[in-house]
Amino acid sequence: MHGILCHVSLPVNGDVDSLGLEFGNQSQGNEVTAMHSKGLVAKSGSPSRPQAYGVVYSGMLVNWGLAEINQSPVSFDSSPADVRNQIQHSGCELALVFIPMDLINVFKEKLCGESTDQTSTGEGKC
Repeated sequence: MHGILCHVSLPVNGDVDSLGLEFGNQSQGNEVTAMHSKGLVAKSGSPSRPQAYGVVYSGMLVNWGLAEINQSPVSFDSSPADVRNQIQHSGCELALVFIPMDLINVFKEKLCGESTDQTSTGEGKC
């Protein structure tokens, strides 16, 4: 499995925290670094665990990456605040597509034409 679709309904107040997701660093804000068991995403059953088996590095566990929100792509270079903002502006009914981060990194390398290795400052080159 290379990706999963999760459908959730946010509370009327649009509380993004109710999803139970924590997002990555400033250069890869779409990386899901934690999934809380009481959050809406975990309760939906998809994804059923906070990590996935890698596509590129098969057998290795990697974090999920949020790739789409209601059929709109999530930028590879978005910050966690950008991702949260995109979620907040997508309405109460959300269709979230998650794919393994190693696959997102391959896409990012191909689109940017350079390595996405982290620099000493923790920021990606692309």
